[in-house]
Amino acid sequence: MVGSCGEDWTHASALIDAVLEHFNALWEGRLCQSCRRHEVCPVPLEEPRLG
Repeated sequence: MVGSCGEDWTHASALIDAVLEHFNALWEGRLCQSCRRHEVCPVPLEEPRLG
């Protein structure tokens, strides 16, 4: 069961894997070419410039 506010969290590995894959696809920019929302994306995810 997926929960919040003190409820139990899931231990379903298939669900966890699917959510993790979706997050990684967003974070890594793999969906940027097909999202068609570039005009509302202020800055595509990129490595920060340090120093």
